[in-house]
Amino acid sequence: MRRLALVLTLTWAGPVAAQSFADLVERRDAGDLVGAYALAEGFEDALLADQGRLYVRYHAGDLSAAFEAGLAGLERHPEDLWLLERSARLALDLSAAGHASELAGRLRAATRAAELDAAGQAAWLETADEYERLAQEHLTRLSARDAALGRARTVVWVVAACASALLVLLLLSGRRAARAGLTAS
Repeated sequence: MRRLALVLTLTWAGPVAAQSFADLVERRDAGDLVGAYALAEGFEDALLADQGRLYVRYHAGDLSAAFEAGLAGLERHPEDLWLLERSARLALDLSAAGHASELAGRLRAATRAAELDAAGQAAWLETADEYERLAQEHLTRLSARDAALGRARTVVWVVAACASALLVLLLLSGRRAARAGLTAS
C-alpha cells in the first residue's frame, strides 16, 4: 500500500515517468540498488530524478546522502511537497532539528500555496506541524543538555578551585609545622 501511494504521488509527470519510477521501486524491492539508482539518474524529468535519488539513497540506508540529495533537489524544486517532506523527515532522523524546523516551515508554506483539495492540504499541514513539533522538542532537549553541561562545568571548576585552595593551605601549614619543628630542636 505504501509503495502504491509513493508511486501515485510521484506520477504527476505522466505514464512513462510513472512506469520508470515503478521500475525503480521494483529494482529496489529486488535489492538492486545500483540498478535503481541508475534508473533515477536516467529520468529525463529533473524533479523525478531528484526524487528518485533521494528515494534510492534512503532505502540503501545512507540517510546523510539521502538528505543531501533532498537538499540538492530542493535547490531546483523549492516547493516540491514530497522533497520537502522527505528532507524534513531525514533532518529529524539525523538530529538536525534546525534544518527540520526550517524545512517544516517551508513545507507548510508550499502546502498553502499548492492547489490541493482540503483533505490533501490538511494531511500535508498536519505532517508539517508534527515535524515542527518534533524539531522543537529536539531543540528544547539540546538546550536543556547544554544548560546541564554548563552547570556541570561550573561545579567542576568550583571543586577544582576548592581542592587547589585546600592543597595550598595544607602545604603552607605543613611548612609552618616543619619550621616550628626545626626551631624547637
